Amino acid sequence: MEKALLDGQVVYASQIAKNYMMEKNIRLRSREKKLRCTDPGCKKPLVRYCHGEVKAAYFAHLSNADCDYARFDTENSELIKKVARVVHQEITNKGFEAEIDAKVLKHHYTHILIKLDEGRNLAVEIGTKRTTVNRIEELSSEYREQGILLDWIVIDDTSKYVEEEHTYHMKRYLFNESRTKDLLVVSPDGDELAQYKEDPNEYMYKNSQHFFGKLDTTYMENGAIGDLSIENDRLTIRGFDKRYEDWLSQKQAAFEEKVKKQEEYEKRFRERCEESKKAQDKKIPQAKIETKKKPIIIPELDETTDLLEQPKVSISYPSQTYWSRQEKVDQEEKDLEIKEKTVNIDEILPLIEQEDKVAIDSENRRWAKCIECGKIDCVDNFSTYGGLGQINKGKCTECVRKVDGYKER
Repeated sequence: MEKALLDGQVVYASQIAKNYMMEKNIRLRSREKKLRCTDPGCKKPLVRYCHGEVKAAYFAHLSNADCDYARFDTENSELIKKVARVVHQEITNKGFEAEIDAKVLKHHYTHILIKLDEGRNLAVEIGTKRTTVNRIEELSSEYREQGILLDWIVIDDTSKYVEEEHTYHMKRYLFNESRTKDLLVVSPDGDELAQYKEDPNEYMYKNSQHFFGKLDTTYMENGAIGDLSIENDRLTIRGFDKRYEDWLSQKQAAFEEKVKKQEEYEKRFRERCEESKKAQDKKIPQAKIETKKKPIIIPELDETTDLLEQPKVSISYPSQTYWSRQEKVDQEEKDLEIKEKTVNIDEILPLIEQEDKVAIDSENRRWAKCIECGKIDCVDNFSTYGGLGQINKGKCTECVRKVDGYKER
């Protein structure tokens, strides 16, 4: 336990350990059995002072006791106790009134209780990946009933980028149900901080989220333990809220700029298509090409006439001129299709080589690059595409057919 009573005054084991003479005096008073448990409901309040090379300084009951403080001390690991002492020290150094191991709930001790203005309190609970959903819900409900604000600190690696849907429940709870829907992490050594908050906005364009590319959905900020502060009645990295809002504004501005450029591109694309269509209409009149057909004359058959000797039926076909014109129309349609595809390739080319997102053009068609021949085309013309490490690559149908043909021979 971190605290004990000596002559009615609260003494702290971690502070005693820092001064040799103070520790010597406490050891003498401990021998005299002058130290008492701080829990008012403890049945056997006599405690002793302990400090060695393995464990940090602490107080312990001389005999097993039915004591809430003793149970709380047993449930908390040395890691949690260490981080609680570091955070408590940092808060008090900044001039805030705070108490470590404070009993404000029935049968439970709060890791740190901070006094706010107007008689309000802020409870700070410390958790890890092992903290259960039942424990979180139970404490949250009890603090709410008592009208006490609650913040959680999670002990974990502060260098990791965290996304809400790819982490454990303790962190997901804070992203979704904490007062400000943010996550505050302290490193196991108590020296570093990390704070995270999700972007609640959806960047949709024409019902598609692929348009804006792969974005960071979580704002992350690192700092030293000295950057810890209390702002807007909550624990936070100093100035975090302002920088988070700036980040959101920058993302929104970038999205609006991309939408503007995309709309301009689509407008130019439509204009080019219209110009191509007008040019085609000018070259190939839309009036129907009339062809003269000679009537088919079927002579009456005579019963005595040999069928082999019947006159041949003469059938007239469209002239060669008609077929030449039709081939010209087909060729110009193919040229227009190639031109449109070239525009799409110019649009999609920057996205083909990256592996963060699927290459999709403004017409919502997916593209890929053949790993055999290097051709870039719509995936409709591919036999296989996508997969780990080659999201925008595959094998085109033509290359696969060549290989299959070789195997058959």
